[in-house]
Amino acid sequence: MKMEDSALKEILHALELQTVYFDQKVEQLEEQFKGIEQRIDLLEKKIDSSISILPKQRKMLIYF
Repeated sequence: MKMEDSALKEILHALELQTVYFDQKVEQLEEQFKGIEQRIDLLEKKIDSSISILPKQRKMLIYF
């Protein structure tokens, strides 16, 4: 019975370590995701601003 208890305790400890590891990985991935979202937002703003410039450039081309 003692061996079974100690084996179960080892398994439980290993599972707890895995849980901590996975929690840390999830946090890292969430941070990376936030960074990616911020870069996408920045790119969308750049695209929006370049699109709004295009009609003005077309008008300028017509005059030349």
